[in-house]
Amino acid sequence: MLITKWDILNQKFTLSQILEKLFNIPTFEQLVKSRGEAGSIVRIIPVSAVGLEFATLQPDGSMKKNPGEIPDPFLVEMPISCTLPDRLQQLHNEKQAQERQLGQEIQKIEDGNVMVGAVLGSLDFLGVGLDVLMAFEEGIKAARLTKVVIFGLKWGLKGISEQVGKGSRRKKEATLELVKDEQSALIHAIDSFYDFEQELTDSFPESKLV
Repeated sequence: MLITKWDILNQKFTLSQILEKLFNIPTFEQLVKSRGEAGSIVRIIPVSAVGLEFATLQPDGSMKKNPGEIPDPFLVEMPISCTLPDRLQQLHNEKQAQERQLGQEIQKIEDGNVMVGAVLGSLDFLGVGLDVLMAFEEGIKAARLTKVVIFGLKWGLKGISEQVGKGSRRKKEATLELVKDEQSALIHAIDSFYDFEQELTDSFPESKLV
């Protein structure tokens, strides 16, 4: 979500004050809540097409250009820059939720192993349970293997996230010099997006609502 014409509002209000008023509107509060429950990241970003120093609001509601000032857009790059990092974070959160659910299902299988094993043992004693027992053991092995693979993927993704985070702290000018092909250009773009996101967080920590 965007707050446009921030050059006007910035003269009288802080972002926190505006958010306080917005959250007094039930529909706005419900929108943020519903998006958060759906696993989405919600931001409210103040932007200005002309910048904070270009003009001054007059008592009659008109704008007067400040002498010698030229347009200097304020945070207009932030909405698109935050889209990729936020989407990656959302996908990561969804992946973690799926892993937790899978882990719970595997735990249920392991918890029931003793009881089911006893039942199958009784059947095998009667001469009718051997094939069932073998099939069950194969299922347990497959479930455990899946658990190991998911665990490896989880920590692999975490390592990638940490590396991307480190890259975001590098100067954009330095990474730009390394752009030689499509792959290096993509890396530079991702680094820049994370830099922009960090700048927004530093300037307006309250802008991330969920």
